Amino acid sequence: PPNSDQIATYLSSYTFHYSIRESGLIYATKEYFMQKGNVFRGWVIPMLGTFFTFLFGPNRLSIAYANFAFFLIGQIALWMFFAKKWGLRTAFAAEGLLLYSRAFSASPAGGFFDLRFDFGGMIMFGICFMILIYFFEKPNLSKLWLSLMAISISLSTRSITMVYLLGFVGLIFVYQLVVKLRNRQNTNGALKYTAWLFFGMLVIFAVFLALQWEGLN
Repeated sequence: PPNSDQIATYLSSYTFHYSIRESGLIYATKEYFMQKGNVFRGWVIPMLGTFFTFLFGPNRLSIAYANFAFFLIGQIALWMFFAKKWGLRTAFAAEGLLLYSRAFSASPAGGFFDLRFDFGGMIMFGICFMILIYFFEKPNLSKLWLSLMAISISLSTRSITMVYLLGFVGLIFVYQLVVKLRNRQNTNGALKYTAWLFFGMLVIFAVFLALQWEGLN
């Protein structure tokens, strides 16, 4: 791999793999979070890559299966979202546009064939966005928990996605607040659920930082 962030993915997975073999899972996990280089990178891709190294051996192809796993998850999520909202023809069109796009296959920031943290982050960010649309259409408690779970995985995959997600939800919250103040009513309780969602995201981010506090110092 020619880029330093690609090498970082391999090194994280290899280091985690051999650390587990030598010292056990608990110690290896604690050591991973204490390393400065791993702070704000996310841990899902290296750990998923490590999982595949135990299945297929510690080699580059095993670690590359992490991207393939995100590829499958992204395809399933995209298909379910568009097929449910607009039908099969739209779902086929959405799948085709995703597979044809350069951002998916050969993005300089990290496409499907480029083992960086960015591909998994892109997939999880897209899934979060679809789930948030589903949430804001008719918010309820189950959708709130689903949204927070997806956001947690997105943060743990590529932590920079939390900045965009917080900004998006924050703007929706401000808009709903302005509408409520102008109309003096909030018939469907959307503002309450958005407030809980935003608060939950802040808690998730705080927990994420706490888990990697040693690496920040």
